[in-house]
Amino acid sequence: MQLRYLAAVIALGSLALGPAHAQNVQNFRPAPGTWNGMSVDGARTAEHLQFVPSLYLNYGQQPLVYRNADDQVVTTLVEHLGTLNVMGTLGLWGRVEIGVDVPVHYVAGDGLQEDGVSLGDVRLIPKVRLFGLAPGEAGSKVGVSLVVPVALPTGDADKYFGNDQVVANPKLILEGRARLFSFAANGGVRVRPDSQSVGIANADGGLELGTEATYSAAMGFGLGTEKVWLMLEAFGAAPLEDIRSGSQSSPLEALAGLRIFTAPGATVTLGGGAGIVPDYGSPIWRTFLGFAWHDQRYDADKDGILDDDDKCPTDPEDKDQFEDADGC
Repeated sequence: MQLRYLAAVIALGSLALGPAHAQNVQNFRPAPGTWNGMSVDGARTAEHLQFVPSLYLNYGQQPLVYRNADDQVVTTLVEHLGTLNVMGTLGLWGRVEIGVDVPVHYVAGDGLQEDGVSLGDVRLIPKVRLFGLAPGEAGSKVGVSLVVPVALPTGDADKYFGNDQVVANPKLILEGRARLFSFAANGGVRVRPDSQSVGIANADGGLELGTEATYSAAMGFGLGTEKVWLMLEAFGAAPLEDIRSGSQSSPLEALAGLRIFTAPGATVTLGGGAGIVPDYGSPIWRTFLGFAWHDQRYDADKDGILDDDDKCPTDPEDKDQFEDADGC
């Protein structure tokens, strides 16, 4: 046992001389808009030419640690990781959506030459709705979409939030929705053109990353109203390439939160979670707070009755002097 710890200390000394940091260990990547989950994408898109800005702030403790063969923490490479995500998404033709996410990170830990704040990898997030769940559509529906987030190498690799390469994560989305219930599942592949070794690259248990499968699932429950939702999520990744055992490359994390829709268009999302499998990017605990502006008073069926008051938001009122105010 003493020899194992001595080997770890020697390896840490070599890390100080020549660390390989190129990797983004911020695994919480918020989904833009207010029709998606917290991080899980839904199948719906924004309406044509509708722009929805949003802002997320999250903090995770110890998202990157080095563990020995006995699964004991030898050193904490990243102790604190906080991120501000400035996002916006634009709907086109009721079927396409273009999102942008600009993250700014604060990071501190023993594996850094210097703590600090810096720009992360900017993400472009195009989505195409393949079928179902058209914007403004009411009733129980199922939809399928394709989203392809692309991370650009704008982050600081020396601070563990830069990939130093373009990384794409195409995902297929399945979503089902009823009045006060929703579920969504995402499955995809995160493509890294060049594999990466992070931290102690040659020691047992060091982190080695290549192309990986990504997966996530979410459930939402309206708490007696469509204005307040309880949201539950889990997301993770698993290597697809020949990664050595003990590489700590299969993180899994769970989240719970509330989403509150306020008049006229402000939306607040808040919650927290924890790492289930404590591999790279999976913190001991995480907390987050998000804001978005999505004016949902638009009149989808153009009958002069706003959707909040319209019992049939996709079927126009026939104005026959019989219950003309209910929108049906």
